[in-house]
Amino acid sequence: IQKLVNHQEIIELDDKYSLSSSVTSSISPLQVIDEMEFQDNLALLDQRINNVRESLRLNPVI
Repeated sequence: IQKLVNHQEIIELDDKYSLSSSVTSSISPLQVIDEMEFQDNLALLDQRINNVRESLRLNPVI
């Protein structure tokens, strides 16, 4: 029962910080990044995705 309660608390914390449990369980507390860094990383990934889309649009893989 204690394990279930702890797991529920973890899920609630994950929801609070918008991180999936798979992410939080795979990193130690020292590696948890703040919201600004998280947003910066998302923006960088978004830019990279757009770059790939543009490359594929200009040079379609057949």
